[in-house]
Amino acid sequence: MVSWTVVGDDLLPEYPADVAEADAALVADALVASCGGRRPAAGGPPDV
Repeated sequence: MVSWTVVGDDLLPEYPADVAEADAALVADALVASCGGRRPAAGGPPDV
């Protein structure tokens, strides 16, 4: 079976690192919130 994933990746626009980081933070916040917790502000001390 032939995979077209490699070909498809070449056709997609580049995913900027700052956008990826912001998206990852949103996902992490939603995951932590779904367990009843919250994440500390960026660069802040961890919530204990």
